[in-house]
Amino acid sequence: LNILPARVAQIAEAGPGQWLVRLEIGDVQAPTSLLSRITRRSGEALGLRPGIPVYAQIKSVALLD
Repeated sequence: LNILPARVAQIAEAGPGQWLVRLEIGDVQAPTSLLSRITRRSGEALGLRPGIPVYAQIKSVALLD
């Protein structure tokens, strides 16, 4: 239920061994951004890079306003 198709828009360092990944979801002309903090190890294992399509799995306990 909480899985959304997305595209990796940007990846930035977010501290030692951490990446902040900005995903774009929805309308290509006016997408909604979603931020995710992941480990560098996970990002490299997944082969994340800007432009690739991914699926964002959202945990309800991890949402912030």
